[in-house]
Amino acid sequence: MSYYLDHLRSTDFDKKKIYEMIKQELEQLNIPVEDAFELDFLARCAQSDFMHYAMTKMGYYSRLNFDENRARNRLCKIILYKEHKLRKVVHEWTEWWFLKWRQRVKIIFETDKNNKNQQRADFQPAEELLNKVKKKLVDYYRRLAICALIEVGEICSLDVVSDYLLKNTVMGLVSRYGRDRAYSIAAYRPDLMKVELMKKAVEIARTNQPLVVLKVRVNMRNGNTT
Repeated sequence: MSYYLDHLRSTDFDKKKIYEMIKQELEQLNIPVEDAFELDFLARCAQSDFMHYAMTKMGYYSRLNFDENRARNRLCKIILYKEHKLRKVVHEWTEWWFLKWRQRVKIIFETDKNNKNQQRADFQPAEELLNKVKKKLVDYYRRLAICALIEVGEICSLDVVSDYLLKNTVMGLVSRYGRDRAYSIAAYRPDLMKVELMKKAVEIARTNQPLVVLKVRVNMRNGNTT
């Protein structure tokens, strides 16, 4: 069985099945999309978020020694033997996710190239500090950030929002304690980091404003978008 599960995971069986389930649910919601590409984009975004949701609910993301292969093998096993139960979860989750998508994601059109330089400058102290912390620990904080967001009901665009949450948390520590103390907390006090991440997640949940902006660049010469 273990070998078979390894094989299924290696072919992305779990991700493909989740994608198919979510796409079917989105189609049944009669979402006003322009074409199949837009529906595919939504389904893939939702599939990524659901994987995070599943790993969190199964208790894997809260572990320091997270084993992604083992976690995904378990998900493959659930799909094989309890697909009907999983479909019920996906059904309810997809409706919830789409409501959050409309609330949290804003799409804008612009004629200039996306400029991420300012955002990187804003978070540069946090990035520099996290670069000094062990990668295994930083990855753990990213998972804890996802767990914190899900705990407060935020299940949309988790990769982007969790990255913002982690860096914002570190920036808050730097502002309150200075860089040396903030580094000490990030490097040696994961228990305190967990508390700080949850505090920031609660702050995020209290706002009704979009958390993610998708910028679509318009080519004024031929009217195409990228």
